[in-house]
Amino acid sequence: MSVRLFFSLCVLTTLRTGITLAQDAKKDLDKLQGTWQVVEFFQGGRSAPPAKLKGQKFVFAGDKMQMVGPGWKTDYTVKLDPATDPKSIDAKLGDPRAGGILLLGIFKLDKDRLTLALDMNAKKSARPAAFEAKPGSPVQKWVLEREKR
Repeated sequence: MSVRLFFSLCVLTTLRTGITLAQDAKKDLDKLQGTWQVVEFFQGGRSAPPAKLKGQKFVFAGDKMQMVGPGWKTDYTVKLDPATDPKSIDAKLGDPRAGGILLLGIFKLDKDRLTLALDMNAKKSARPAAFEAKPGSPVQKWVLEREKR
């Protein structure tokens, strides 16, 4: 096989893989679309009491994610990577005054149940390795259920 042909095949394989990954990310993002109620929340090794979760939700619309609670909301632009294990999510704070804060996380989707773990350290976010929010850790974990239509 000539070097030129080998190089061409390598380039085509790389392009095809990149297109497939982008399509997979789009499919995963499509599955997240809609409103999700927070049913569990963990921070610093503790879980929030159910009464504190009332009215808290996540809304996905296109590549936007909005965290909503009674009297507050926070907007993010999200990017998914389904090629990682667990799948990864990058959430960039939508407020331009925040200077492009990027939070790194992981997610898993099981039918109408979504689990997210995000490192909320605005200065130096690191992708969590597991769905845990240990004491002293900046990782927060949410368990969400799709809102019934």
